[in-house]
Amino acid sequence: MVQAQQVQDQRQAIGSGQESQIAAVLRQHASTWGHSVQLVTSEKSAVQLWNQWNPGKFKKQYAVLVNYNPVLKKAHVTLGSKVKGDVAGWSGQITRSFQGQQFVQGMQTLLKNLKASNALPAPQENHVSDYAGRLDAQTRKNLTNQLGSLEKQLNLEGTVVVLPALKPYTPGNIEAFALNLFNAWGVGNPQKNDGFMLLVSMQDRKIRIQMGKGYGSALNAQTSKIIQTTLVPAFKAERYQSGIEQGTLALIGLVKQHPIRPVSTQTQNPASQGQGAPVQQSPGNSEILSGWDLFLFKFQIFMDNLQDRPGGVGWMFLIPILLPLIFVIFAAIVVTAAIRSTLRRGGPGPTPGRRNSGFRHSHHHHDHPHSGHHNDDDAQRAFMAGAAASTLSSSSWDSGSSSSDSSSSSSSDSFSGGSSDSSSGSSGDW
Repeated sequence: MVQAQQVQDQRQAIGSGQESQIAAVLRQHASTWGHSVQLVTSEKSAVQLWNQWNPGKFKKQYAVLVNYNPVLKKAHVTLGSKVKGDVAGWSGQITRSFQGQQFVQGMQTLLKNLKASNALPAPQENHVSDYAGRLDAQTRKNLTNQLGSLEKQLNLEGTVVVLPALKPYTPGNIEAFALNLFNAWGVGNPQKNDGFMLLVSMQDRKIRIQMGKGYGSALNAQTSKIIQTTLVPAFKAERYQSGIEQGTLALIGLVKQHPIRPVSTQTQNPASQGQGAPVQQSPGNSEILSGWDLFLFKFQIFMDNLQDRPGGVGWMFLIPILLPLIFVIFAAIVVTAAIRSTLRRGGPGPTPGRRNSGFRHSHHHHDHPHSGHHNDDDAQRAFMAGAAASTLSSSSWDSGSSSSDSSSSSSSDSFSGGSSDSSSGSSGDW
């Protein structure tokens, strides 16, 4: 969602007329391109202002802060870790505009440069990006809760994108755009490539479900059925919100029924695999769970759902039934593991799938040009030194007002770096 205050004229350097124009321009940009952009007039250093600004950890990666010091008549641009741009060049352009009291023009130039350097829009949120403004607050909340619950249970990332039209973003087709957007954002666990994206272009009347390449083309028939039986009928009846919500629920159910796990990158000894049917593998170096692994996976989901139910003590009465069942399952696992170990001697094999506890962690790299040294008075050097520090400190760039990171949160602070390919997904129109 758009930040409420895009302009903070702390030094009263901007006229009220220009301030309102700038705020409107920044709101429009955030709605259509996703970046949170803020203009502050202050004598504080850019790094201080950046650390004080808290649009949220996820959104801050795609944020832009412009600081203008009216005493030194210098402006500086600070970019979030996932925003590309020429910090020194843009800062110089804005400085010249601001010195001439052309604040609106300076910010418009910045946004033009921002779009030129970042051809794809930034996500408004990790679960829902509604650039068309078609989803009301309740629908966004429902989608966020549903996708957040999936991520909390299975460490599996899904996102919904609604565009007003393809034209502002790409001259190409929806398939190419969805693939590029999926990979640019990095949806899904890179070890499994199990993310998914539901993308709708309203004016073009087109739908794309893009799956992580870990699924390969295995789910294309099912995703096509979701488009034709759930999304298209709702959209033809102009029930866009309920259609998107029901389509998302269908996708969540689909990926729950077809979990994938990472496969060891070690080369297996062909002789150790026997003469049985080969393991079904996808292009994403992953395999679909089967047999005992799938049973245990679903049993774990069942237990998680019981824990999340209101009035939680009710399921305790199942313990007398569950304990013997768990014992039988454990014994079966031990026997199966012993048999597999015997059969696999002579070469390593894939290990049973396990949820990746490090799923939420990601590394951010900063490739932004930095402004050079300045030899003016001491105050100017201090200001620019602080500004330069804001382009170097990765710990401050992506941090909010609080440094705590609760592992129990239902939403990630970043997409995890998954990828897709052109064979993984389905398209449709209405």
